[in-house]
This record gives sequence, structure tokens and C-alpha cells, in this order.
Amino acid sequence: MLSRHGDKKIQNKLVAKEMRHFFNDLPRDVREDHESAAKVYAKYLTGFHGSGFLRSERLRDEKKITRSRYYIGLSSDTIGLSALSKRATLITDTLLLTDDKSHDLHVLFESSDDRVTGVSVMNEFALESFANGPDRYTNRRVAMACSDLAELGRWILDAEPLLRAGLAWYLPRYFTARQRVEDDTASEWSAYGPSEMAGAVDYLIADGRAVDASGASPEKSQIVRPILEVELPFIDGVDLPTFAKITVDEFNSYVGFRNFLRGKFLELEEGMNATQSQRALDRISVEILDQIHAITAEMNGVRRNRAVAATTAGVGTVSAILAAVYGPALQEVIQMIGASGGAWGILNAMAQNSPKSKFKDNKWYYVWALQREAQRI
Repeated sequence: MLSRHGDKKIQNKLVAKEMRHFFNDLPRDVREDHESAAKVYAKYLTGFHGSGFLRSERLRDEKKITRSRYYIGLSSDTIGLSALSKRATLITDTLLLTDDKSHDLHVLFESSDDRVTGVSVMNEFALESFANGPDRYTNRRVAMACSDLAELGRWILDAEPLLRAGLAWYLPRYFTARQRVEDDTASEWSAYGPSEMAGAVDYLIADGRAVDASGASPEKSQIVRPILEVELPFIDGVDLPTFAKITVDEFNSYVGFRNFLRGKFLELEEGMNATQSQRALDRISVEILDQIHAITAEMNGVRRNRAVAATTAGVGTVSAILAAVYGPALQEVIQMIGASGGAWGILNAMAQNSPKSKFKDNKWYYVWALQREAQRI
């Protein structure tokens, strides 16, 4: 569901709120260190939301209970996040990404219950306590699994516009180890135990293929599998920061194209063999290319009209100056010329045919903007 946040549309209010809070407080020096950015992001999501629940748990649980058929969770190796997120964003309302395969653990923080007794256990990160007095307490060590911290941090920063708009977010996979202390004698650390991920991941992505991870609805399958296979050169040539910015800047056009792709994928017949499926996807690719060429031709035509108008604009400027100097008589002559066309008519046409006013909400304007950037690289 689309919502209003200030003067900009956002997709998911809860995700957008948390992500904006994170980025607004992110120090500049952390932005310059991708590994630090990944750790700070993961640690931020282990903090408590105002409602008393962990941010990561609240976001994860909202995904479980959402009515949106297009809030989709994908698990992929960190290295492939940029390419995957560009494609998946074209068909999802909100995209949840994670990596539930990696076992490379990175410690985020250690803490203890500070010898406070009677603390209730709220979740897997909450502090434990023992009822036998202040000399017994528990230390805990929280880590995240990630195959490449620097790559994750780069993705978080590159995808910032998407996260701020509630279009995407990353759910770290947390692991917690505990150590009991009694009379100042510490036990060995326990083995790390993973956090709950059930219901968050719909598909595991491996070798460009989607494997059902949680019995996802048929609608999700019908749009996820094709988006991974269809040829989309207009995004393959665009880096993630540019893609994210254009997607948010041209939000209405993006939503229109997203609906178009969903409709096309949902029309694909189930049970097609590999050859039939590929032919159907090729037809969609050709249709997209045809529409890109069509809107490019229209945009070029408008530019030519504006160029002509700009050439004649000088005439209007001089005429206005002369009218100011020589008075109403010349102004009347200028108006007579304008009545039959001339510079004023062309300038008016230029304003009416501005590319932004004419094409901004057209679903193909978004694709055209991406294609233009791809050709510049």
C-alpha cells in the first residue's frame, strides 16, 4: 500500500520510518567505511523500538502478517545483492533481503545484565537473569552472519533511497552466545544460536534461480522466477545508486511500470516448458524495447520543438523591452502578431509540451530514464 510521508510517496511506512531514522543518525565517518556501516546497521536493528520490541523483530513480524502479496523476502549471497535488488524491486512492493547461508560470524557487541535480577526475557537478545541474588548474571555476545561485510555496507549505502522509501531493507541473521557468571567465576561461552527467521524468507536465490523456502503463494512464484530470467538491459547497465535514485525520483512512473511487469508475468501460463517460457519472456523484452524506442522518439520530438521555441524566445524578450520603452502602441502590435502565432504561440506550446509535464507519470518514462543512464556508462 502506498502512503504519504511529507511531500513524498513511500511504499512501507514502518520500513521507511526505521530506515530514515538510521540514515539520519549515521555519522559521516561511518559512511566512509563500508564494514563499519554494515555493523552499525545490524546493531541498530537489535535496538528496541518505542513499542518495546526489537526493531528487527518488529519489521520481520510485520512482513509475516502483511496482506501484500508482493512483500517478498529473498535470501542471497551478499555479493549478488546489487544485481538482485535492481531486478526484484521492479516487481515487489517491499523487498526484504537477507543471507541465511553464511556462517561467517562478526561480533557486533557484548553486554551483561549488570547484576540486575528480575529482568524478564522478551526475545533472543534480551538479558537473562537469575533469581538467586546479585552474584549471578549472564553475559551475552551478539554476532551477525555475513560473507562480506564491506559488500553489505556498500549495498546499504548505495540503496539508501530505496530503504528510505520503504521499498527495500536488509534483515541480518543474528547469532547469540551466552556466558553465565557466578561468584565472579565465568563459564565457557555457549555455542552461538541463530535468531528466528521463519516466515521472513520466501525464496532462496542460487545460481540465478529461485527455490521456494516457505511455501510462498503462487502469485509470488509467478513474478519472482520470471524477473530473474527476463532480459532487462536498461537496468543491467545502471549502477545501484543511480537505479535507486531514479526509482524514487520517478516514483509514479516506476509504480506504473511495476504494475505492467506484474501483469505480464501473471499472464504467463503455468506448465510451460523451458523453451516456451523463454520465448514468452523474449516477447516481453521486445515489447519493452519497442516502448523505449517509442518514448525516446517522442522525447526527441519535444526537444526539437523546445529548441525552436528557445530560438524564438529572443524575439519575445526584445519585443517586451521595446514595449516597455515605447509604450502601449507597440504592445498592441506585439499582441496582434501573437494572435496569429509567432513567438508567443511557440513559447506557449513549449510550456505545454515540456517532457516532464507530458511524460512524467507515463510508465515508460521511468524505463526511458534508466535506459538513458545505461547508455551514458
